[in-house]
Order: sequence, then C-alpha cells, then structure tokens
Amino acid sequence: MNNNINKESKKPFETFKRLLRYVFNYKKMFIFGMITLLIALAATIYTSILVGPIAKSLKEGSLDGINIAVSNLAIAVAASIIFNFLGNTIFAVLAQKVTYNIRKKLFSHLEKLDIAFFDNNKPGEIVSTFTNDVAILTEALDQAISKSIISILEITISIIILIKINWMLSIITILLLLVYTFLIRFFGNKSKYYTAISQKKLADLTSYSEEMISGMPIIKSYNYEDRNVERFSVKADNLKKYQTKSTIYGISMNIIGSSFAFILSSVITVLGVYFYNKGVLDISNLLIYIKFVSSLSAPIQSLSNYISLIYTALAGAERIFNIIDIESEIDEGTITLIEKDGNKYWNNNGQFIKAEGHIEFKNVYFNYDTDMKDKDKMVLRDISLYANPKEKLAFVGSTGAGKTTISNLVDRFYDVSDGEILIDGLPINEIKKSHLRSNMTVVLQEPTIFTGTVMENIRKGNLNASDEDIIRAAKLTNADYIISRLPNGYNTMLSPEDISLSKGEKQFISIARAAVSNPLILMLDEATSSIDSLTEKLIQEGFDNLMKNSTTLVIAHRLSTVKNANSILVVEDGKIIERGSHSDLIAKQGKYYNLYTGKEILE
Repeated sequence: MNNNINKESKKPFETFKRLLRYVFNYKKMFIFGMITLLIALAATIYTSILVGPIAKSLKEGSLDGINIAVSNLAIAVAASIIFNFLGNTIFAVLAQKVTYNIRKKLFSHLEKLDIAFFDNNKPGEIVSTFTNDVAILTEALDQAISKSIISILEITISIIILIKINWMLSIITILLLLVYTFLIRFFGNKSKYYTAISQKKLADLTSYSEEMISGMPIIKSYNYEDRNVERFSVKADNLKKYQTKSTIYGISMNIIGSSFAFILSSVITVLGVYFYNKGVLDISNLLIYIKFVSSLSAPIQSLSNYISLIYTALAGAERIFNIIDIESEIDEGTITLIEKDGNKYWNNNGQFIKAEGHIEFKNVYFNYDTDMKDKDKMVLRDISLYANPKEKLAFVGSTGAGKTTISNLVDRFYDVSDGEILIDGLPINEIKKSHLRSNMTVVLQEPTIFTGTVMENIRKGNLNASDEDIIRAAKLTNADYIISRLPNGYNTMLSPEDISLSKGEKQFISIARAAVSNPLILMLDEATSSIDSLTEKLIQEGFDNLMKNSTTLVIAHRLSTVKNANSILVVEDGKIIERGSHSDLIAKQGKYYNLYTGKEILE
C-alpha cells in the first residue's frame, strides 16, 4: 500500500471533479452566488454598451436622451457594485464551509491511520498540507473558480459584441489578443517556475539558519563561524539568483498586462477612426468598440492568474485527497476488556479470561516492508520470548538491533510478518486494538508535553481520572515533588515548546500520566537516557512504584538501569542471542558480560 502524501499524480481533472463534489454539498449557495456574479457581469457589460447612446445623445443634443442614458448608467454601476459584493461574500462563505469540511475530514482521517503512515511522511509535510495546501485551496474556492467562469463569459460575450459591431476590426483584435495571451502565459509560467525553485531555496536557507542558530554554542566552541558564513552565503546567493529571475519575469508580465490595454486601444482607435472616415462605423459603435476592447485585457490576465491558482490549488487538493484515500488502520479484533470487582477480564465471545499481562512471542518474524518475503533479511527473525505477569523484562543491544520494533509489535503499531504474539494466552491480532492499547502505556526517551495545565497533561493517560486520582498517581511516581515546586502547581500552564521545564521534569509528568492509566503492560523506551544521575534516581524510584502492578518491557542503553530486571534479553541484528538474569548473564561471560565489563561498547 502506498501511503506517501506525494505519490504519483492523478489527472488534475479527476481531482477537480472530486473537489466540486464538496462544493456541490452547498449547491444552492453556489448557484445563488453565480447568479449574483452573472447579474454583476451583465451590469458591467451594460455600462460599456451605454457609451454608445450617451455619445449619440450628445451628438444630437438630446437632453432627454442624455438623462436617460446617465440614469441607466448609474443604475448599472450600482447594480454591478452591489451584486459583485454579494457574489464575493457568498463565495467567501462557501469557501470557508467547504475547506472546514475538508480540514475536519482530513484531521479525522489522520487519527485513524496506522503508525506506518507517520513513519513514511515527514511531520512538516503533513502540517504543510493542513496549512499551505488548505489555505491555497480556500483562496481558489473563494476567488478562482467562480471568477474564472465569469472571466470566460465576459471574454466570450465581449468578442461576440465586437464581431457584431465590425468583424474586420474583430479579426485584428483577436489576433492581438492571442499575442497578448501567449506573452502572458510565457512570462507567467517562467515566473511560476522560478518562484517554485525560490521557495525551495528559501526553505533550505531557513532550515539551515534555524539549525545554525540552535547550534550556536557548538559552532562557537569549534570556531566554525567563518565556515558557517561561507555556507550561508552560497545558499543565500542561490536564493538571490532564482528570486531575481522570478522577479524579472513577474515584472515583465505585469508591464505587458498594464501596457497592453493602452496599446490595443491605441491600435483599434486608429483603425476605428479609419473605418469611421470610410463610413463603415458610426461614432456610437466606434466608442462602444473601443470601450470593450480596452476592457478585454483585464479578464484575460485575470483568467490566466486564476487558472494558475487553480492548478496550484489542485496540486494541494491532490495531496489532501492522497491522505484521505489512504486506508484506515485495520482492526479485525473482537476480544474486548472489561472491569469487574476491581479486576480486568478479556471478553472472548462470552468467555472471560483474567487480564494479567502475560506476554509471549512464538517464532516471530517481522519486516517494515510488507513485500519482503525472505525471512533471513527481515528486521526481526525467529523471536521467541515470554514475560510473566508483573515481571520486568529488559532488552539491551546496539541501535537498530530491533529492540523498539519488539515493543511496537506488542502495542500492534505493526503486525507480525510470521509467527504469533499472545497476551494472556490470546492471539494479539484477535484483541480489539483500542482495548489493547488502552491497557498499555509507553514512556519514551523524549517526553511529550501537550498544551494545557499539568493536571490536563497527566489526565491524557485516563480521561476519566479525578483530580484526586491524578495527585495520587503523581505522588506514587515522585512527580508530585516536582509539580509542587511549579508556580501554580497542578494548574501551571505548559506547552510543547516550554523551556522552563527540564527534560527530567517533563519526564516526571510523562510517568505520572502512565501511572494514572493503571496499565497492564508498561513499556519504557530508553526513558532515563540523557537525564542527570540525581533526577534519574528519583525517576527510577517512580518507575519502581509504577512497575509493581504492571508487566514491564524496558529498552535501555545504560546497563546499570536493568540489573534488577527479572530477565535480560540481548538483541543483536534482529535476533535474541542471550537471555537470563543479570547474574546469570555475567556468569555466562557472553555478549552481555562483555558489554557490562566494558570489553565491548554498544553502538
């Protein structure tokens, strides 16, 4: 299954049709908006037609004719302003309604996708889809679609009127318009091309700047400033080169657009006067013709801009639909978990089995690439292990050995390629994922903090927890000691970017969040790495309290943190090569012994 946002492009027309289905959920609003804009267009065209009667009345000296024509002109101008305002307002509201539905559906669907999607797509790309792509789509729905239709109608009606007035002049006009259209498209495409490159170069420069600024202490300590400036200059020069080209082509397009109306009007005026002198045109038709010609360049240039915007919006819409089209996470499990008399039970079609947290792997093979069939090349190979209820099972091994992958299989972020995993003797794939995960908790190396109070952050572990439950969990895990020192205690506001809390303090909150969930199975993925010794001691005490009622899987680089585990498994290159207690493995004098005594170093 291809779950990449930027997968192979579909046909833009198919994407456009799909987008229109969202628009036509508000069909009446769309039709009413188009009617108001059509009335505004008719009023605008009528103002150009009125030039003829006014000129004729002036020539004939007819005061009544002038008064009628001017009154009609005032009414037409007012109608054009009012109905343009109404139409634009309607489409602005319509655009917000449609993009609200798309954004809501997109976020809702993201919540249902499996973890593989987030592994295969960068967070920045996903966020960009929500921000940039949706914003451009909103602009296109607000302006481009309706205005493109109106511009096409305005151009078509204007050309029909011009042909009706004088077909010879119209041939010359159309030829000049074709030249104008070619030039606009040529310079527009060039500007768009170099603008796209400029955006990439700007993103590269911004990323580099952020990286260098955040790493400034290291840069200064290694005297890297001059080299840093050189690399920045190269990237800045590249950006300047492409931005300059983009600007030149953009300015050229604007100059052509602004000057063409004058050139076209001048040419047509000269030819029109010639036809007038020949008696082919009267003065009123000549003035009407010149007025329509001078107005034609604006809708043509607007149409070109709108079409470019629509294509840009369709590219964004395609990325949005690519996400929406990805299949939701599959869950065929039927076994649920219930609580009764203070105990937890698995409900297997009416058969109740006490939930204790026993874990067993039987000859498990796994690979992230689901197309991989060669078992000898898989990430995990022939993994067999067990953890009894409330035992602590520790995994040690080099980075990339497969330790975290094992924990990902326990909470079913991924399913095994071959073999079987049992929880309390039940096949894990038969347990409903939501019930399985609600009784598992993961504490990662990098603690996650959400925007909200400390109390709200801890409650993420159990939305039904009372304030007393949260405080009890915090005291159990030593987090209360840290929280009580915060300015507003449990009501202190936090955010993911909060720099007032150390990494250790954030980890205490994560541990309290785990404790309030009262999990059957607890997974600690290098949760105490990169923390000072004193904080680690307090955190370890909190973990020890938490682990008393849970089966615990620990992934650690520092072997000192796993000495008291019931069993230690040494994982190497996707296989378990040793298992036993700390003393057993030391006595064997194998891989673990070499690591513990420093004869080998974890990579």
